[in-house]
Amino acid sequence: MNKFVFSVTGIFIAGIIIISSFIFFNSSQKIPDGESGTGAENLRDEIEKSIHKSDWDSMAALEFTLELNHNRHFIDFNRGFTEVEYRQDNDSYLIQYDKIGNITGTMNGEKLQDDDLKEAYRTAQHFHETDLFWLNPFIYLRENTEIKKVGERALLITFKKRNNDTYLIVTDKQMRPTHWKMWAENMSIKGMESSFDRWQKIKNRDAWISLSHKNDFQEINFTDVIGYDEYPVPGKKDRFSNLILGSSGVNGD
Repeated sequence: MNKFVFSVTGIFIAGIIIISSFIFFNSSQKIPDGESGTGAENLRDEIEKSIHKSDWDSMAALEFTLELNHNRHFIDFNRGFTEVEYRQDNDSYLIQYDKIGNITGTMNGEKLQDDDLKEAYRTAQHFHETDLFWLNPFIYLRENTEIKKVGERALLITFKKRNNDTYLIVTDKQMRPTHWKMWAENMSIKGMESSFDRWQKIKNRDAWISLSHKNDFQEINFTDVIGYDEYPVPGKKDRFSNLILGSSGVNGD
């Protein structure tokens, strides 16, 4: 009886391994060939127009929340300030930082200092860069990238600053992205597809963003996306007053 059970278990595990290997090798794809030059540049321009990137560029500030882990972000574009609120190990962190290395932060309302502050800052910065990229990757189409046109309406883009990660952006007839395929360093399945769904304008703005992304394994959703014509808002408290008055350097100085 035991031998029979072990035999069946072995067959079951072997079957899972074979099926998983089949899915992995058949899901992975090669990066397609494309053509650089005017055609790719024109398609990039059309994608930016379809999402009203010019309106995004004119925003004074932006806030948004990633529903998956409830990370909340606030960006003051004019002053170069960023605020990230996140949870980790049942603790709540609120970190603020600027572009020249000044940071301030709390854990559960208590001020962080020295190594604890630096570690929390690194985590917050990682969350922010990743979450903002997924909220609107199309703001980075000109930042140290290589672009090629594939077919009539697909743009192959390689991000030099992101470990040469490559994405194939597929668009509809209005040149608005419908999905992309990803060849990223940290992804085992190459060419995995993720959608751009629930397109809508940012509150108070004309810029468009996709609030939902779906692939074979998960769904990423954004909420509470609000744009600002000016910040600080007249008559309201400046959320970055503590960063301005009491910030520390990244090295704890």
